[in-house]
Amino acid sequence: GRNQLFHQNFYKLSLINFSWREISLRNSGIGPRASGDSLLYDHFLVLFGGEMNVDVFTERIDIIDLETLNWFGSNTNLTIPRKGLTSTLYQQTGVVFGGENEEGT
Repeated sequence: GRNQLFHQNFYKLSLINFSWREISLRNSGIGPRASGDSLLYDHFLVLFGGEMNVDVFTERIDIIDLETLNWFGSNTNLTIPRKGLTSTLYQQTGVVFGGENEEGT
């Protein structure tokens, strides 16, 4: 099997001096994640899916309020667990496309 390390850190990048700073979320229930996607809606970062461990995918949708740094889960999930998906915002709708499920399809 593969030996991989999955991270759950959040960082912000200053676009003035291009320096990184780690940020801590309040009441975070987000676990390690790779190969998910996100979109920005108003001041909310919406995280879709991803791989939480080697070949363990998630259908979770997590939301972070970037003003308060509070995390909260959504009351809905993706239709299937997937990683490598693409998301975008259209008007007030999040659109998700593609990705790979645990069976590799």
